[in-house]
Amino acid sequence: MTRAGLAAMAFTALWAMPGAAQEVTVTPLPPADLPTLEPAPELGADAIDSLIRNLESEGAETEENEPRPEVSTGLGAVLRGLDKLNATVEDVTITSGGTAMLGRIEISLQECRYPTDDPQANAYAFLTIRETNGAEIAFRGWMIADSPALNALDHPRYDVWVLRCTTS
Repeated sequence: MTRAGLAAMAFTALWAMPGAAQEVTVTPLPPADLPTLEPAPELGADAIDSLIRNLESEGAETEENEPRPEVSTGLGAVLRGLDKLNATVEDVTITSGGTAMLGRIEISLQECRYPTDDPQANAYAFLTIRETNGAEIAFRGWMIADSPALNALDHPRYDVWVLRCTTS
């Protein structure tokens, strides 16, 4: 007899044994009073600018009670793109308000900001990324150079992240 046949016989024997079956009682849970969650609205650059201005006017400080660093706007940004299918990496320089192609995606840069006292430090850029064959937006929002996973492009083929802002 084969292994499968022996296993089937053993299962049948256990199943047919008196007392092998157990009775299960199902008690429904009371309904939960959960709040209804609505998706957060997408913040555009104007809304984020307004929030930043409000925080600056209120004299907002960081958790360590240090004043916020001064921020300047760059003329453009340097982005790095990875084509996961071909394993190729390409750096792309885009001016503010401009668009560049990276493989089959189109990247538009609205604005790039950086700390005034250290232009090579942490940059953050507002990007819109879409595939060239469709009007569907794959990503729209701020990407941060120091924390690329904080708000990343979720695309099956491409990864894009900010390296730095351009100042000249």
